[in-house]
Amino acid sequence: YESVPSKWSLVPIELGKLIINATDETNQWMTRQAIFPQDVDILHALHTEYSEKRLITIMRSKEYWTSYVSAELGDSLWVLEDDASSIVAWLSIRKRGGRYQLREFGVDRNKPSVSNITEFAMKRLLSVALQQIGEDLHADSGKKVSLLLPTFILNDMHQEKMIGATNEVGSNLGRVNALFDIDNVVEENDDGWMYVVFNTSEPNVLDLIM
Repeated sequence: YESVPSKWSLVPIELGKLIINATDETNQWMTRQAIFPQDVDILHALHTEYSEKRLITIMRSKEYWTSYVSAELGDSLWVLEDDASSIVAWLSIRKRGGRYQLREFGVDRNKPSVSNITEFAMKRLLSVALQQIGEDLHADSGKKVSLLLPTFILNDMHQEKMIGATNEVGSNLGRVNALFDIDNVVEENDDGWMYVVFNTSEPNVLDLIM
């Protein structure tokens, strides 16, 4: 057996940074809880593009979304819709001890109207997800909570910010203070993922996938 580390990061978030500005040009974008089976087709397609084509991950069938994901995540799965009522992102979190863990997340990274779409979607969805669990963003705006999430999501955010914004919505988002306290990120990698090397002279499954 060989260990395949899964890279995770613990990031501090100030609740006040999740409050949506009333003058935000994207206020027409809506968050709601996922509806099964109505949302399965689009969530399946988005997950294929976001995860399955980029990462080493489980390939999910529509049946998997309908039977397993809907039962496992229930009403904790939130989706973000754009002004055309199309789903562009989804998220689920859970509380573990004194912190939160990202259970499910994905975003349409090809959305041209928003340059830093990953951070934007994370902010909108975390806002409703944390309030559902009991956090009061307005009363406790100065409070910091910790979120454990896969490190590649932070990398996506950084990459999108480096590309920069060239449109009005993107420029507005670029002026928003950073969602995460990047200077205080703590690496918490998981070395628990294992796979069998059947024959060291032959390529293993992960080699073939990568």
